[in-house]
Amino acid sequence: MSYYTKITKAGLTAITAAINNKFKVPITYMAFGDGNGYVPVPNENATSLVNEVYRVGVNKVEIHSKNPNWIVCEAIIPSAVGGFNIREVALYDSTGNTMLAIASYPPTYKPTVEEGAAKIQTIRVVLQVENTGNFELIIDPDIVLATEASLKIIDKKKITIFDDLDQMSNTEHPFEKEFSFVKGFNGGFFQFNKSKANISNGFNIIKGWERHVNFLQISPLAFGADPTGQRDSTEAFQKWSEHLTLTTYNQIYPPVGLIDAGYYIVDDITLEDLSNCSIISLGAVIYGNSTTKKSSILKIKNAMSLRITGSLTLHGWNNENYETGLLITAADGSRLDPAGIANHIDIIGLTARNLVCGFQIGEDLQDYDKHVAELHFIGCNTIFCRTSVRNYGSQTESSFDGCTLASGYFDETDSNVYHSVLDIRGGIVEITGGSLVNSMLPREFSNHVGIDIKPAKSIKYKNPYPVVSICGTHIELTSKLINIGHGGLTNTNSKLSSISILGCKGWISPVQNTELIRVWDPNFIGKISVDPSSNFYTSEQRTVHNVISDSLQCVLNISPLAFGENMRQGLGSIVGGKTIHGLKHVTRVHALSQTLIAGINVIKFNSYSGEGDLSRYSNYNHSTGEIKLKHSAKTLKIELMIDDNAITANGDIYLKKNNNIIAKVLKVGSMGLLIYTDSNILESDVYTIVFENKSPTQFGSGVGSYMDLYMET
Repeated sequence: MSYYTKITKAGLTAITAAINNKFKVPITYMAFGDGNGYVPVPNENATSLVNEVYRVGVNKVEIHSKNPNWIVCEAIIPSAVGGFNIREVALYDSTGNTMLAIASYPPTYKPTVEEGAAKIQTIRVVLQVENTGNFELIIDPDIVLATEASLKIIDKKKITIFDDLDQMSNTEHPFEKEFSFVKGFNGGFFQFNKSKANISNGFNIIKGWERHVNFLQISPLAFGADPTGQRDSTEAFQKWSEHLTLTTYNQIYPPVGLIDAGYYIVDDITLEDLSNCSIISLGAVIYGNSTTKKSSILKIKNAMSLRITGSLTLHGWNNENYETGLLITAADGSRLDPAGIANHIDIIGLTARNLVCGFQIGEDLQDYDKHVAELHFIGCNTIFCRTSVRNYGSQTESSFDGCTLASGYFDETDSNVYHSVLDIRGGIVEITGGSLVNSMLPREFSNHVGIDIKPAKSIKYKNPYPVVSICGTHIELTSKLINIGHGGLTNTNSKLSSISILGCKGWISPVQNTELIRVWDPNFIGKISVDPSSNFYTSEQRTVHNVISDSLQCVLNISPLAFGENMRQGLGSIVGGKTIHGLKHVTRVHALSQTLIAGINVIKFNSYSGEGDLSRYSNYNHSTGEIKLKHSAKTLKIELMIDDNAITANGDIYLKKNNNIIAKVLKVGSMGLLIYTDSNILESDVYTIVFENKSPTQFGSGVGSYMDLYMET
């Protein structure tokens, strides 16, 4: 039988890279195997020996004296090591993971001292290559010395290969400074330290075995995760997570969690109390397969300075047992902060799909005031999720840069199921670039919205509304753009709330009778801004108002220029709120002392005053209560305030234009409030305020009631 050496494909790749990049291939380790009882035929596709029994550092690499294309690699097996046959040999690089060459070897038995035939065994392997200058010997002086005079030291510095951590920890009588490798733990080695024999932290020091590496690269595969998706990997991922946490607290090395490419089936995964940690995915897809209710597929609970990057997908399989794909939260009892904390977290390239919710920040709990902030999502995506993003809690803060957030078909058969792109209940949310989309949902779905804004449930902070900024984002919706305070809490704090849309554009096409922005909460006093650089259009002519506010106190800094093709034009498309505009205050009428009959009455104010040359702008007829302009105008804004017990429970009040009702006055007890803006007013247009009262009554409010007119010519 002939015995020979073959360079593996990995070896050829290493040689090619060495030639192209002008560096040398490091030949560092020689491994020996017994071939499971036979001499294997060297295979260039091999990545490991049939059955490795021992490994040692290479002692010598030199060019053959008679053939310059031959490289001779030599290793020495100490006398104290033995009890096995040698039928196969392999050479490895400096990582101990890449097999460069494999050789068949004449069957040789290596005895031990106990067998009475101790001997030092020298093994040589010859490589034939075109360019011997591309190889070098890498010697670790703690592993192997280059002279036979040091063989007594080498005896006590052998290298052992273990299948897993348990096998290594159960090794009997390891030598001081003995070296070992554990399969699946790439990029480093273990060395035995007798003084720490009773110390274990579960990962980088185990019964005296200390791990040596510049960083801790921890893979779920080392704990038995199945990348083919044939077996459940929940337990493996949880052990992986626990080791990341242990490494965080030892603070010897910054841990790196590496998720190899593959398909993994899990119930759920929790990453807890991580700090200064990176998790890198190389194209992993994690499928949630729970049959019971779970908060998320992946939960980050208490973390600081954490980065998750690479290509990672959380797939829900339309499983409604999961509330969300990714949940970032804080809870009491953390070793990072006893009160719980999650901040400085970067999520890059994560995709969540086929879930009730894609990403959730914080929790929708009473008095959830945890510090969950400075969370940055970059280049992330949601696909086929009922809600793309939830931001819950008074102290939460998240930003999304260049993300595609799509709310779409999770269950296309039920038009009443709630869908939203953003569900924001308190905190701060910043969207820059990217897209907000739900255009795959039919317009007729009755319970879907682009951005749903409500206050957080916080007694301490008086149920605060959020601050939301959306800048340079493409928006494509078949629903209204924004809901504020729909079905939310009462007694809220909205003083600091600001909803800003800056430089955004897109197509928004809800059903015809639906406004684009709606403020439902009559007590909302925050600010809503849509700047003129934004541009929204739709496919069919709309006649409905663009903005309707049930609150007369909220500030509407909304540019009519933001509403383009087929949208209702001008400030007349905005009803309610305090509109910020450049209109001139031209008229005030006030004081009511009118006797009203049962039925329809035109309200007639007694006094007439204002700013500017009143006769130039408008005319108020005290006898008829009619408001007319002296000439056409671009915009007319009417602000009405009635404070009189006569209206408490006595009928409805309307604003009419040319005898047609165009707005209804909001009644709160004895107060009637209306802010209405109309555009393109003609000289012939006539406005009146009418009271359709149920029984005779008497106004007596005097100067407490008034009506202001603003206009732009």
